Amino acid sequence: MKVNQTDRDLNKLASPFKEKVKDFLKDERVGDIFVTEGYRSQERQEYLYNQTPKVTWTLTSMHTKGLAIDIAFY
Repeated sequence: MKVNQTDRDLNKLASPFKEKVKDFLKDERVGDIFVTEGYRSQERQEYLYNQTPKVTWTLTSMHTKGLAIDIAFY
């Protein structure tokens, strides 16, 4: 995957976080949401960190461990 592309593949998330995310997305109480990004390589994290304006404020994100997602509403 290129550093300028988001990765939405939930299978790249760490277990059991992956299962919790899948359950969360199925829960009708949360409404219509979708994952905008999941796992990030360290190279992508650095790419985002160096953007102007800033996209992220850290070089050590939980995304690089497969333990974070970004979501948005439809």
